[in-house]
Amino acid sequence: MGIVKNIFWGRNMNEEGVLWMADRMKKWEKLIDLLFEGITCTLKKEVDAIYKVEELIDPRDGDLLFGLLWPVGQKTHIYIKAQPDNSNIEAQTLLHEILHINFGHRKKEDDLFIQKMTDLLWDEFSESQKRMLGDFIPEEISSETPESLIEDVEEVIETLPLQNETLKLLESGEEKSIL
Repeated sequence: MGIVKNIFWGRNMNEEGVLWMADRMKKWEKLIDLLFEGITCTLKKEVDAIYKVEELIDPRDGDLLFGLLWPVGQKTHIYIKAQPDNSNIEAQTLLHEILHINFGHRKKEDDLFIQKMTDLLWDEFSESQKRMLGDFIPEEISSETPESLIEDVEEVIETLPLQNETLKLLESGEEKSIL
């Protein structure tokens, strides 16, 4: 309730003002709860795996990162840099990455908006909501990295010309060996 408390802190209000404020705070709490429910729903439906890694480097440009979304088929993998001294940073990073999905802002240029939303929501989430987000993150460090996914894709791409040639031969009915 950081924002609501900050807005009204120290003001002298009559009974009507206090009731109005209490009503607004209840509505704000409901909105925050609804947003949290949407975030956890996204985690369950759209995220296939969450990996905690020692070091996280963006395979596209070499930047050091705290978190990274990586599409895999119809789902998404999320990579989070391990923060041994502060699991709250890991949970905030997870929130940040989920907001990228929820708002459809997946480019680095959109990061400022997503970070502002992350900060706003994190301040408003209850301690139990923060813990629940953290519970989605595995405790063990993974060896899975986005780089290994790129290597897998490159291997598939290398075999495509061979597969395409095989398909052409099968379609033509020719009995040639491609080896």
